[in-house]
Amino acid sequence: MKNVVRTLIIANVAVFLVQLKLKSFMLMHFALWPLGTYPVGSGTATVGFEPWQLLTSAFLHSTDNFTHIVFNMYGLWAFGRVVEQTVNNQQFF
Repeated sequence: MKNVVRTLIIANVAVFLVQLKLKSFMLMHFALWPLGTYPVGSGTATVGFEPWQLLTSAFLHSTDNFTHIVFNMYGLWAFGRVVEQTVNNQQFF
């Protein structure tokens, strides 16, 4: 379980960089949408809930404000490393 926080931070930053290039695509397919089908843009495409969005939406961040991902990753680093150390020091069975 070592380096999970670092791996999550790298994954989040990588997805953020992809999101900068493919913003609409990423939001349509990976953001968490409610049940139902909703038209997007001029109505040529629709979005709706898909099971994978429960996981993938956690990796999406606002591309309009860079501080969004900076503070999210700082929070992950600050609190995640404490959780990671605690889990690594536990002896299970």
